[in-house]
Amino acid sequence: ADLARNMTERLMAYALGRHLEGYDEVVIDRLMTRIAKDDYRMRTIITEVIASYLFTHRAVEE
Repeated sequence: ADLARNMTERLMAYALGRHLEGYDEVVIDRLMTRIAKDDYRMRTIITEVIASYLFTHRAVEE
């Protein structure tokens, strides 16, 4: 579970193009609940990250 959380946090930070902040932990906690239900599969981690509110509502610099 610790490895999956670390991977999720790193993937989220990469996807957002920024370091995660304290307020991001709430979203990561929710993602981890869903990821755990699917036995921490990498496919689920990726899917949950790209479907998350943080990713779908990220600020994009132009």
